[in-house]
Amino acid sequence: MGIGPALEGFGPRGRTVTPVSTPSDHGLALAEPDLRALLAVLRRRWLIILLVTAVAVAVAVVITLARTGTYRAETQLIVTDGAGATPATFSRTLRELVRSNVVAQNVIQDLRLDLTAGQLLDKLSVVSDAGSAVVTIRADDTSRARAQQIAQEVGLVFTQLVKQRFAEASANPTSVTRGPTVTVFDPAHSTPGKVSPNTWRDIGIGAALAVLLGLLAGFLRDALDARIRGREDAAAAFGVPVLGEIGRPGRKTHPLEGDIEALGALRASLQLLGRHRPLKTILVTSAGSSGSALPVATGLAGAYARSGARVALVEADVRQPSLVGPLALGSSSPGLVEVLYGASLEGAVRSFPVVSGEIDVLLSGSRVSGAEADVLGTPATAVLLDRLAGNYDVVVIGAPPLAAGADALELARFVDGTLVVVRPGQTAPADGARLRALLAGVGLELLGVVLSDTERIRTPRRLPLPGRRGRSAFESQ
Repeated sequence: MGIGPALEGFGPRGRTVTPVSTPSDHGLALAEPDLRALLAVLRRRWLIILLVTAVAVAVAVVITLARTGTYRAETQLIVTDGAGATPATFSRTLRELVRSNVVAQNVIQDLRLDLTAGQLLDKLSVVSDAGSAVVTIRADDTSRARAQQIAQEVGLVFTQLVKQRFAEASANPTSVTRGPTVTVFDPAHSTPGKVSPNTWRDIGIGAALAVLLGLLAGFLRDALDARIRGREDAAAAFGVPVLGEIGRPGRKTHPLEGDIEALGALRASLQLLGRHRPLKTILVTSAGSSGSALPVATGLAGAYARSGARVALVEADVRQPSLVGPLALGSSSPGLVEVLYGASLEGAVRSFPVVSGEIDVLLSGSRVSGAEADVLGTPATAVLLDRLAGNYDVVVIGAPPLAAGADALELARFVDGTLVVVRPGQTAPADGARLRALLAGVGLELLGVVLSDTERIRTPRRLPLPGRRGRSAFESQ
């Protein structure tokens, strides 16, 4: 494969890549959770939190409404000892006697209930204040009428047993005291409403527990997700610093604008790195299989142009070209592949004006695959990048994902530095470690990592892009 006339007379520049010094400890240290981290989890896991909460609330409502209502009836007795008083110990003794098996068996027999003594006693409760002569017997049942019958019968049976047993004791010639007396003061009656369930209270408690369950499910799901979420995760996975966090722009944001402030900060970071070694050709690729690098590459080119630099933007994803439509440049001119095969570089580069400058864009051209894409790994690419570096201050190359094939690795051999774009939540730390080992195996080092789509940002006021004017750096020569 020959190098076209437009590339003759240029040779590859020797480039040595010096590793960027990074902190020795990028470990995922456990830190105290802050409010922003908690809110970030809520934003990421809002759907699972909402679904689990909704399902739990629905289950609580169904269970509450399906429960059989319980009604209560009560009767009041006045109990005194032989002297007309009611000591506290005596009152407690009588309360225990009301809930005795003798009383329960008599009530079951009289009312012909299909219950055991234990089951009946579970329905009964006895309440009295210390030193009070009034004893309240309560009966709970799913039938209002049966609850009233049980309460009434317990009062009658207990009264009769007390009279019978203590009358026998009083009739004993050796007895010197009178037995206690029990009188029904308030006949058995039903209390208004249901004892249980308290529908609104139970639903409220169920809803509160459902919210807690939803939050627990969301935080648990997030804790079990091992994908890269933030700066610390990315730095630990790739072993290089995070140079920028690019927010998600609005739908109407121009490709050369993007997250203006974050892209400007990224450009400043790269310029600081360039003080120690030349960074004229910068490759922007992505770690995942999705093409998230090109938006960062176009935005970075715009950031350099706004700073007054002469910038060339190269779309190097020849298998999946996507920049023609967003930039509205048309597709009549030759593309990158055609230039590498001999077409004129001057005729392929098209100028795109921006605020305070312009960007010369070299598109991929028509989509290619297979052996045609292998031209990216030939010396023609090195010669082309050398020529661009000689005519521009910065050359930004938007490359395909590292995981999509060998194209990005081939291009990385011919540039001054490589940036890897990572979308939080779409790359596992193990994938980052593998990519780092792959690059180290071929003698390449990363400049750093860029996090993209970190949050939904409110895009600043759109910069007034000027109309298409001017010529490319080649046409002005």
